[in-house]
Amino acid sequence: MTWPPRCPYRISVASYVLGALPADERRELDTHLRTCQECRTELIGLAALPGLLARLRRRFRRATGLSG
Repeated sequence: MTWPPRCPYRISVASYVLGALPADERRELDTHLRTCQECRTELIGLAALPGLLARLRRRFRRATGLSG
């Protein structure tokens, strides 16, 4: 992907993937994704991130003996 992004919405895609956007911004990005190939490509590239972070969190907890 290019930097800076051509589409100003692209900056919000990572927050969208992680479920960190407020509901109104999520709805706005949902609508935007229907028409923006740049943002859909970014979404595809980041789609695995939540699962990878969860695995990393589990490994860290096992390695350190921490829970929670």
